[in-house]
Amino acid sequence: MKNEIKVAVLWSIILAGLIVHGLIELIPLFYGTSVVMAGADGTMPSGDMWMMLVFYLVPMVFMAFTVLFTCKYLRLLNLLFAGLYTIANAFHFFEHMGMGFGVQVILLGFVFLVSIALTHSSFRLWKNPSLSE
Repeated sequence: MKNEIKVAVLWSIILAGLIVHGLIELIPLFYGTSVVMAGADGTMPSGDMWMMLVFYLVPMVFMAFTVLFTCKYLRLLNLLFAGLYTIANAFHFFEHMGMGFGVQVILLGFVFLVSIALTHSSFRLWKNPSLSE
């Protein structure tokens, strides 16, 4: 598979994992359990909304950039963001390991592994963009 397509597919898997992660957090609502964060006052901080936008938008942007443009600098930027997502996913995975919610641990572990594959494929795309596998 060409590296551009591989990178775009891996970004889409990570995006899907982020979406499913959020949905799993809402499942207790169906059983009448509160999902309100401790100490919440009923308003969501605007910083949290911006953070969510960035975390969902970045994968979509790099999916598009990877398949539409061949600029080496955009590929380096893709690699840097793939690395940042790998680090963020690692921290989030290990954070959830201590919470005892196995479903999220399995999902986040998978997303973390896909992040590693994304970083590896992004590195290969940056170093040798013409490489096909």
